[in-house]
Order: sequence, then C-alpha cells, then structure tokens
Amino acid sequence: MNFTIKQPNPALNFRSVPQRRARTARIIIHHYHHERATPQDVHRWHLNNGWIGFGYNGAVDMDGTIWEGRGWDNVGTHTGYNNGDSIGIAVQGRFDDNTRQMPDAQYNALVWLIKHLRSIYGNIAILRHSDLNATACPGRFFPWEELLRLQYRGGVEAEPPIRTVTLDILGRVEDISGYIESGATWVRLTEMGAALGFEVSWDETRRIPVVMAPDGAVYTRQSTTNATDPPPTRHVAIDILGEVQHIGGYSESGATWVRLTEFVKALDFVAAWDVKRSIPVIKPSIPTEYTALTLDHVDEKTLTAAAEDITLLKTITHWEARGEDEKGQILVVNVIKNRLNSPRFPNSLREVIFAPGAFTPTQRADFDTASPNARTVAAVNRALEGADFSQGATFFHAISHLTPDAWHERAAREGRLVILFDHGNHRFYREA
Repeated sequence: MNFTIKQPNPALNFRSVPQRRARTARIIIHHYHHERATPQDVHRWHLNNGWIGFGYNGAVDMDGTIWEGRGWDNVGTHTGYNNGDSIGIAVQGRFDDNTRQMPDAQYNALVWLIKHLRSIYGNIAILRHSDLNATACPGRFFPWEELLRLQYRGGVEAEPPIRTVTLDILGRVEDISGYIESGATWVRLTEMGAALGFEVSWDETRRIPVVMAPDGAVYTRQSTTNATDPPPTRHVAIDILGEVQHIGGYSESGATWVRLTEFVKALDFVAAWDVKRSIPVIKPSIPTEYTALTLDHVDEKTLTAAAEDITLLKTITHWEARGEDEKGQILVVNVIKNRLNSPRFPNSLREVIFAPGAFTPTQRADFDTASPNARTVAAVNRALEGADFSQGATFFHAISHLTPDAWHERAAREGRLVILFDHGNHRFYREA
C-alpha cells in the first residue's frame, strides 16, 4: 500500500516564514479534538490564537491522507516549550471516549509517517502531547500502546510514496523520482547522478554512496562544504569524485535522496527555476549570477540577460518590500513570476516590471541606484528556488493607500479581481 504526503489546497497562508529547527529529537502526537476539521480549519483556529498559522508539522486525516502543515523541518507551535526539537503530528478526530476507534486507514498512515520520519531523522522518540504538558491530548482512548509497536493493521505492506518531479536536465525534459517539500526539490541520488552522466555505486566498507565520473573523465568543481562547517540537519555523506562531502539528504528503504541544488552544485552544475515552465533547470555552472528566468542557451548574450534580470528583481523587491519580512519580499517576486506565467501580461521580466502603471517605484529617478541588503537578496533567491506563498496573486496594493475608489478595490467589487489575503503592508489579488 502506498501513502502520499499532500500539500493542503488551498494552501495555508502563514503570517510569517516558519523558523527552521536546529535539531530533531522527537515526534509528538496530538489530535484535532474534532472529527471533521480540515487543515484549513485548524489553520484558522491557530491564526486566531495569535500564532503564525497551522501549528503542527503535519497531520493525518481519518481516510489516511497525510498533510504537510508547518513543514517537516520547521519549528511548530504545538507543545508549549517543547517545539524547538520536535515534529508535531496531529490526527483528525477526537479520542476522549470510546465511541469511535481510529480507522485502519488513518492508523496505518500514521504508522507509515512515523517510520518515514525516523528513516530521515533517526530513531527519534515518540511521545504524546500529554507526556509533556498538562492536557489529555491525544485522548485516553487513543491507540497508544498499539501505535508504539509500529505494526500495521491487517497485514498492510507499505512502501514509500511513488513521486516524480519533472526536470530540464541539460536540455532534456524528463521525470525522475523526487518531490518538492517546503520549497526544496529532493531527488533520488542514483537517478539524478545517471541523468547527469555519472556513475553511482555503494561503498560497503565505508557505507556511503560513491559518485564517479564515467571513463575516468576529470571534472573541475568547488566543494559545497567547508571543513569547519557543521553538516546540515538532514544530511548524508557521499564520496563525490574522490571527496567526501555532507549534503542535504537522507536514506530510506535502501535508497538515498538528496537535495537537488546541493547535489548538482557538488558536480559543478547549477539548478534554477524556469518560471515559464515551472520546472527546475540544470545547466553547467557559469562564472556569474544565474537564473533560468530568460536563459535558454549558455552564451554571452543570454548570460548577460540573466544577470540583468536578477539585478532587476532584486531592485524592484528592494523598492516595493524593503520594510517587509522575508515572506513579504518573496511575495513580490511571486507576483512577478505569476504575471510572467499569465497570457494577460508581457512575456519578459523587463516588460512586466516597466509596464505603464505596473510598479510605481520604476518612476523614481533613483530607481537604478538601489542597494538591496542581504535579507532582500536571500528572499529573491528563495523565491527563484520555488518558495511561493502567493496563491496565484498577480496584483498587490499598499494597504495604507487603499481607498474604496482605488482601482484594485473597484475591480474586486466588479468581479474582475479576487481579494486573496493581506500580508504586511500589502493586500494581494488575483485575476477573476
């Protein structure tokens, strides 16, 4: 039986970007205390609590659907002062009385999810909310002793979910085993290595994967790690062309999964996001800043255009959102990318940004003199890597300057735009 980890739809819109955990030592189990609540319902409740949104890292419905919530690597808001090193999982339903047993589908999905997380983070402890705080959660009739045995009901044989991602690999578009989680693309090591022309094997003595160049070919590349840097939270050791490196990854059921950007960088390639096709593109590394916004062929003309596009994105984000948090800055880039993907807008970055009346900062005499800070640069890079909180927004307007007669508000009343959400000092809209 295969289980699937899904992203809630519509997406959960957090008030701010969740913080990454420094370490992961335990899994803490909760229940919604509600038999029909959805992730969106719980998200709304948690926003009303004053939190940034859905407090659990993930959740499991009664039908066995597994939802990603706050993100598996992020700090949740679920167990008081115990959030910094834990993954919070909530199950739909309530287990205060014995009127309803946990359905087999839900129980088996929860068992699979715990095994899946342990394959990534190690044999971490499993606790109940009530083990740490003064609460009955997840309820006195929760099947706790049964769960601790981590055995499926009914002889279910569960395999990791079958997932694929579409990549443009050196000009070839193909599907390989992988998935996108919290804005990062993860791929199966053997398939990704083979797609780039490398041989991947297993060194039983050192118990690490080995990536070798075929036919003794020599590749020049720069290490992705520094000898003094601690390895990332989720990492694997890989012998890459004779050098053991720690890159984002994990092993599960005999397969090694790696973070796409880190792995291809170790082989002197670059992965960037093609906003027109919404797929990652892998190209040879180039000696300048790079983005797939306009790059189709590696030549001097397109390299120059790519560098100019990145500079322009940083500049417009600086002027439109320099006082916003990281999510607010990412949202500006999201809107621009969404316009590039819409047939109602121009098909080049410069034309989108400099369209009459589109972005008022372009009218400033000092527009080109902006000096985006490191926070803005990081937000732009994260957006280009795939972080998207926009829900398809193609317009935004400063809330402080909104009036009932503002074009955006009139367009919403007339059914031409849909109001999506407010974040920071901006209200976001999409085309109806």
